[in-house]
Amino acid sequence: MRTVNHEHLDLPEDDDITFLDGSPFTGTAVRTGGSEVRSQVYVDGFMEGPSATWNGDGQLTALGYVYGGGMRVGALHQWDSTGALVLEQISDTAANQRITRTWDPTGQLTGEERHPRLFASFDPETGEKIDLAWQKLRVSARMPHPGNQEFLTVPDVEDLTVVGAPDSERRVLFEDVPYTGETVTRDHRGRVEMHTFVEGVEDGPTLAWSPSGKLVLQGITRHPHGPVGPWHQWDEQGRLLRETVHDALGNRIIIRELDETGNIIREERRPPTRLARHPETGEALPALWL
Repeated sequence: MRTVNHEHLDLPEDDDITFLDGSPFTGTAVRTGGSEVRSQVYVDGFMEGPSATWNGDGQLTALGYVYGGGMRVGALHQWDSTGALVLEQISDTAANQRITRTWDPTGQLTGEERHPRLFASFDPETGEKIDLAWQKLRVSARMPHPGNQEFLTVPDVEDLTVVGAPDSERRVLFEDVPYTGETVTRDHRGRVEMHTFVEGVEDGPTLAWSPSGKLVLQGITRHPHGPVGPWHQWDEQGRLLRETVHDALGNRIIIRELDETGNIIREERRPPTRLARHPETGEALPALWL
C-alpha cells in the first residue's frame, strides 16, 4: 500500500474527499508532530482503516480503526513505552463508545466501564432497539442474511481466482483483475472471516465475527509477512481474552492471556527470529511492531 507524507495531500474546502495529485487518495498518510508519528489509511479519498501512533523511540503507542470517513469504530488500544497494554476502548458502528478498560503496568485491571449507546439501531420488523455491532459485519451473496446485524455485502473468497506459481508472486483476481477490497468466508466454526486485499495480495485489516455477529478477532495482515502488529480476541460478552503482538516482519514477540475478570494472567515475550537491517550501517536489529 502506498505511503505518503500527510502534507502532500489536498483537501478542498468544498469537498470531504482527500486528493493526491488530483485523484482521490488510497494509501497510508503519515504525519510527524513533536515526538509523535501518526498514520492513517485512506480508501478512495476517505479515512477508512487502521490509525496508529508511535512515540519518539518508534514504539507503537496506539492503534485503532476509522470508518465512514472519520468515525472511530471497533477497538482502540494503547500501550506504554515498555509495550504494556494500558487502555482498551470499544466503539460500535455509530461511534458510540461502549466499553473502556484500563490496566496498570503489572497487568491488573484498574477500571472497566460499560457505556449506554447514545444512538441506537432499530429492528425493522418490531421497532425495538438493538445493539449495534462493533464493526459492520461483512457477508457475501453466498451467505444467509445475518438478521438484524448491520452488515455490508462484499465478494466471497470463493469468487477470487489465484494466479501465479507457488514459488513466485501469487495474486488473487476478481473478475479477471487484481483485487483491491475486502472478501469474506465462513470457517468450520461458523465464524465469518474478513480479509483485505490490495492489488491482488492480502494487506490490511483481518476481522472475524461469531455466528451471532459479535466481533471476536481483529488484526492486521501485511504482505509478505502475514500477521503484524497487535492482534486481539474477545468472547461473546466483549471480554478481551488474548493479545498477540507481532513485529513488522511477522515475528510473534508478545503473548498475553486474560482471565474472566480482565486481569492479565500470562505474558510471554519471545525474541524475534527475523531481524531488520539498518539502512545505513547494515546492523541487524529487532523490527518495530508495524
